[in-house]
Amino acid sequence: MGRKRKEKDGIFDRIGEEVNLEKCPECSEHPDCFCHHNGKCTALNACGGQGCVFYKPTEKALEEGRAAYRKLKEAKRHDLIQRYIKAYTALGFLDEEIKAADKKIKEFEAFRHTDFRKLMTQVPGFS
Repeated sequence: MGRKRKEKDGIFDRIGEEVNLEKCPECSEHPDCFCHHNGKCTALNACGGQGCVFYKPTEKALEEGRAAYRKLKEAKRHDLIQRYIKAYTALGFLDEEIKAADKKIKEFEAFRHTDFRKLMTQVPGFS
């Protein structure tokens, strides 16, 4: 069953990684950015005066992430999918597959508990 998860206190980004906002630079330039959190840029430790080189609207970042996941899946790069599984799961890219797997597990459990010998004795001409 595994160990119980410890309750986490703190601030987390979209994929569940803990973020220390004290180390993140201020960013009021792009509030729609995928890494913007409470007025800070969680992608950078320091801005260096260049502005944000990581800026991307959240929807565009999610769209590109889904496309990357589909390409890895088509290429059967399960090694890379496994490497990024936490992010893909947290962002919801695997929701449909998880639901389908749950359905198959329930079907298998129902099949496993069926007494086929008893069912076959009810078939006319079969003993």
